[in-house]
Amino acid sequence: MRIKKIINIILFNIIFTLFLFLLLISLIFIIEIISGRYLSKNKLDCAYLHCNANYNYKNRSRENTIKGDLSVFYQINYKKDEYGFRGRRKSISDIDILTIGGSTTDEKFLNYKDTWSEQLEEKFKIVGKDIDVVNAGIDGQSSHGHIWSLKNWFPKIKGFKTKYIIFYMGINENLKETSSNKHDLEIENSTIKAKIKFYIQRNNGFLYKIYNIFAKKYYNLFMNQGYNPLYPEYSKILKKEFIPTYKQKSNLKKNLNHIVKLSKKIDAIPIFVTQRTLFWKKENNQILIANNVKTYNKSYYHFEKFVSDTIIEFCAEHNVLCIDVFNNVQFKLDDFFELAHTTHKGSQKIADFIFEKLTKVYNF
Repeated sequence: MRIKKIINIILFNIIFTLFLFLLLISLIFIIEIISGRYLSKNKLDCAYLHCNANYNYKNRSRENTIKGDLSVFYQINYKKDEYGFRGRRKSISDIDILTIGGSTTDEKFLNYKDTWSEQLEEKFKIVGKDIDVVNAGIDGQSSHGHIWSLKNWFPKIKGFKTKYIIFYMGINENLKETSSNKHDLEIENSTIKAKIKFYIQRNNGFLYKIYNIFAKKYYNLFMNQGYNPLYPEYSKILKKEFIPTYKQKSNLKKNLNHIVKLSKKIDAIPIFVTQRTLFWKKENNQILIANNVKTYNKSYYHFEKFVSDTIIEFCAEHNVLCIDVFNNVQFKLDDFFELAHTTHKGSQKIADFIFEKLTKVYNF
């Protein structure tokens, strides 16, 4: 009888503990749902947009890294407002130019004054124009992500208004009919663990907010752009590794058309700017590719050229302004950290070229 009584006590304690555990999990789930954004269609996806970001990074300049002086750092303060915008000065209804793109627009590895968006604004200041250029870049976004922003970001901001939207795009494109990029919020092929993490982040409830508090307090953030500059060895292209299809062109044009329609829906004028990297260069009318640092098994020149040509062709067909950086801006090695992301020098060249072309077409 004594053994039976002990077993009953143990079973009771196990069942009671399980009950308390399930009660706690249920309570956490209810609080998470109530505190998050899934119950409200009008709340911003701030985990994705990094609303109210205020991070301090440490980075080394490309010049010091090449010299071998690894002891010199410079501080980067990365800030965004409550809407997820970087560098906004005017009210949310008085934005002049919104810049959209991937990490090459966000440029979180540069202080804001050194980004091409802010340097473009500075160009207007020099000629006496008070033009607010606001950065809405999101790392990794392709045209699929830009469509998401036009559907699920800007329309949710009460009173949002911008006159122009500059889409600096090209190197992130996947050319598929639907997104396959986690940066564009595509997670269909992710693991169960990754999906759970994704939905907790996207909900932006109390669990993610608690995580953010501890992450900001105890996690020392470093940026890796600029730490290891690539040293390209350029040579002739041996074979054309990227051969585009009609379907890929059709997919990209379809997305571009969607972007134009969504931009006009919020009364903004869309402007496309093509991109290029230094994974290739033109020398003596010959295209050379950095074969020793080629990544992602991608033929950068042929891929970038195809995307650029498609964007330019689309702009001509639909009477949209296209600013062709791909074919017209000559970059040098010190204009990039690692052949894809520009230093302040490279960003200056982008800003100068966009300013020159913009002011020839539009009277600011």
